[in-house]
Amino acid sequence: MSVGSRCLSLIQWFRAHGRWKVVGAGLGVILIVNLVLFPRAPQWFGGKAVFPPLDIRLWYGAAEIRDYLSALGAAGRAAYGATTTWIDMPYALFYGGVYTLLLALLYPGDRRLLSYPCLIFLPLLITLFDLAENIGILAAVHSFPHLPYWLRWMGYFTLMKWLFAVVTFGLALLWLIQRRHRRRAD
Repeated sequence: MSVGSRCLSLIQWFRAHGRWKVVGAGLGVILIVNLVLFPRAPQWFGGKAVFPPLDIRLWYGAAEIRDYLSALGAAGRAAYGATTTWIDMPYALFYGGVYTLLLALLYPGDRRLLSYPCLIFLPLLITLFDLAENIGILAAVHSFPHLPYWLRWMGYFTLMKWLFAVVTFGLALLWLIQRRHRRRAD
């Protein structure tokens, strides 16, 4: 069985078990996490919020990591570590699943532009890079002020996370437009 056939089988499974209501509820949870949980979480864990946090920046280097963690202070670093561990790590897995289900439900299923079935798994690359970024954040928080050399890669993980997010949302928009166009043509 080819990789494309396996992807098509998974798309069929997602379509059989996935519903638009689930995607809508998942997108609602994602919105709440981004607008409510993330901005307030540092205070809940006893720290202060310093914006923008590393993981919403497009790119940063070792100097920015050091400056950001220094600005947080000890309590802020502890809160940032707790937020990353208890909210951002599970959140990355959650949104990866929701976005994968969204792409599976939007998948055009024909020979239209970018209709390769394995593209529905692009959100899992966002998740992978987000988890790598989070591991780096936790390592930086716990090793501060002495940052290991490999943490210089954190900026690349964040950049790749955002790159795959843009590609995923562009693909979802393209497939949504194709879906609407096909319905009007029928």
